[in-house]
Amino acid sequence: MLEASDAGRVLAPLSGFQTVGIALSGGADSTGLLWLAAHCGFATRFSALIVDHGLRPESEAEALQAARVAQELGIAAHILKWTEDKPTTGIQAAARQARYRLMAQAAGRLGIEALATGHNLDDVAETFLMRLARGSGLDGLASIPAQTVIEGLPVFRPLLDVPHADLVALLGREGIGWIEDPSNQSAHFERARLRAVLGEALAALGLSAGKIGLSARRLGRARAALEIEAARFLAQISVREDDGWRFSLEGYRAGMAEIRIRALWLVLAQGELAQIERLDDWILAGDRPATTLGGFEIRRGTDFLQIRPENARGIPVL
Repeated sequence: MLEASDAGRVLAPLSGFQTVGIALSGGADSTGLLWLAAHCGFATRFSALIVDHGLRPESEAEALQAARVAQELGIAAHILKWTEDKPTTGIQAAARQARYRLMAQAAGRLGIEALATGHNLDDVAETFLMRLARGSGLDGLASIPAQTVIEGLPVFRPLLDVPHADLVALLGREGIGWIEDPSNQSAHFERARLRAVLGEALAALGLSAGKIGLSARRLGRARAALEIEAARFLAQISVREDDGWRFSLEGYRAGMAEIRIRALWLVLAQGELAQIERLDDWILAGDRPATTLGGFEIRRGTDFLQIRPENARGIPVL
């Protein structure tokens, strides 16, 4: 159960900033984050950044309601409007991109150093299940990062260990209302469908958000260790050239599959996991001297592997 005395501990990663933006949708999660910010006792100056996507007739009134809640808690509120033409497909992804872009732009104008979002333990579990359904590997299944950079702005997610129910209970005790976005309950959206299953069928089997979140955190720990080992492996078997990388083919083949694939990812910094896996297969046993992937040309000699920006035509694409 969250109390005012927990606010400083939960928001500790934000304590070193002079100015922090709270990504406020008006929902229970971000409103709970807002309440914690108002009670954390930091010298940090918080500002609520509210994006009105304009996707529903009620959005303007909801943005104003969220702003009033922020002001009642002593936090300045700024409403940002998404006025661009809206896509007919992929609306949630486009809205998310627009939201972060608008908040980053506002942060630049307002002198905000970092952004905090209300992603919580339930979001970790739902994301895990969504990626599991797509056959994701370790990177996809590892926990949502507690800190990242989006649109050049440091973004913190301090509530990843906090269940959604605890935030709802906190607001209920404090008599603070929040907005329920109907899309959160719409079966049209994958996350809403998974939310319903997580709350009922999976919980009955013992697959609670907490257990899934624990697995995701442990996978994140394993991912961090593998990334370090992959970087070490890459340094051992390769050298940087003016126009790319040159690998020892024997050294590459001696590596473990997961480490090899991660080393390739470090070099290419793009591509889907399945593409990188196919590239690894080709390096080990392919019958062509060269291939391309994601703007890179990969050539295999008798004892070396060369990766450099693509500048040749007619080379088969992997």
